[in-house]
Amino acid sequence: MKQSDSAEVPSTEDELREFAAFTKDTLIKKSFRAWPANPVDLEVRKVHSAIVEDLEMTAYDYTSQSGIELRLFTLHRKGLEHAKLTMIHAQTESDWNDFLVFYGKSFGKTEVLKEETIASDSIGVIPDFEKFRDAALKDDVVWAYLTPRGVGRTAWNQDSFHQTQIKRRFYLLGQSLEGMQILDVRRGMQGIRTLDVCQNSKIYLSGMHEMAGVVIYAGLFEAPDHIRISQLPEDYDDGPTLLNASRFVSFDEVIAAAGHKSRLALPDFENGKLPFTRAVAKLLKWNANRIYLKP
Repeated sequence: MKQSDSAEVPSTEDELREFAAFTKDTLIKKSFRAWPANPVDLEVRKVHSAIVEDLEMTAYDYTSQSGIELRLFTLHRKGLEHAKLTMIHAQTESDWNDFLVFYGKSFGKTEVLKEETIASDSIGVIPDFEKFRDAALKDDVVWAYLTPRGVGRTAWNQDSFHQTQIKRRFYLLGQSLEGMQILDVRRGMQGIRTLDVCQNSKIYLSGMHEMAGVVIYAGLFEAPDHIRISQLPEDYDDGPTLLNASRFVSFDEVIAAAGHKSRLALPDFENGKLPFTRAVAKLLKWNANRIYLKP
């Protein structure tokens, strides 16, 4: 597939804003045509809530698009009315498993998690829950967890053959799985912003592994205060699989465009990676309050 020609590097914040608007418009017209032109109501509704050890966890369902119902979870200290910060994490399948293991010992038998199948062990390294709880009780922070379609409660068969077949079905419908997951994360963020406890708080969006690219594209459209991506898969220079995207805009350019309103934390990109984003940061004299990249 033909790759996009390199764009001219914006040299002012106004030029970057125009570049971001152009990038979003191009992606909508060329890559995300399967997104609904007239989104249905989010219909965010509380499903379950539980308080354990002075921490409150709540499960919400929301409508991403017609026929696609997804669940998100929030956690904060009991009695928190107005958060200063909402930390949203878009989950991979391994993240989902770790989420259940981490919170399962405290909330596994409550209404909020008892429907879930909690593994006996984690794939990754699980933080110390007591240390987390002690910190959470002192902070005005909401932790929110999104699982887009194909992950967690809506996961399909995880073996590689079935995953390939599922992705091919999306292509036949003129879309890609990652393209629709971007929509799901966007809609989840919109839903979280409607919650009373999260209104007017700063938004921190993060994603790891194959969800990193989904987070960057969702962040471009939803403009959180902070975007962090890490632990990207090998050979991920082109980002997620999106129809036609690389013909018109590179992953590097999308990252730079996302930086027009969001602070970027990109800890795993070695020197030499992301030349476009680095050029923008240099021309616009971004400091550590705007971007974190390895020198």
